[in-house]
Amino acid sequence: MTEGEIDVAPGSGLQVLRGGDVLPWREFRWRHGQAHYSGLYWSSTTGGHVAYESRLELSRLLLADFDPEVMWIVSQPFLLEVVVAGQTRRHVPDFALVDRHGVITVVNVKPASRLVNPKVAATLAWAEVALASRGWRHEVWTGAPPAVLANVRFLAGYRRRDRFEGEILGAVLESGGRWRQHRRC
Repeated sequence: MTEGEIDVAPGSGLQVLRGGDVLPWREFRWRHGQAHYSGLYWSSTTGGHVAYESRLELSRLLLADFDPEVMWIVSQPFLLEVVVAGQTRRHVPDFALVDRHGVITVVNVKPASRLVNPKVAATLAWAEVALASRGWRHEVWTGAPPAVLANVRFLAGYRRRDRFEGEILGAVLESGGRWRQHRRC
């Protein structure tokens, strides 16, 4: 591998990310007493579970799931490998988001306090260059306002259409429209 060259793991191409056939690069571990908070989030966007490794990652995942531009979400989609100053560097991003236009945004979730760490800053810098060379966007996400997250968390419970009887849901939506019409008068 030459200076600045990137090597992305097999199976991480756009068509695969769009198709949803990508498993997380690393195995997610859950055990009593671990320092981080791993789990699975049921995503309306993917129609299945998406893994996360921290509450901060879960927050970003919730917002991605509510974004109407996001068509697919992949957790830990690939291993990014780059030679920097003669040393091979490796990094597994937290998420890849594919939007309705097929644009891939690779997301690294980090607490704002960790961005001042020189090693973290250097990793994010070379990752940005490597991803841009592929034409992919790179996002470093540090959090959102608590009120936004609280509202999205509340609304997340009502996004699973399979939990509501179709006829009843249709009647409620229809009667809600009539209620709004009467209320305006």
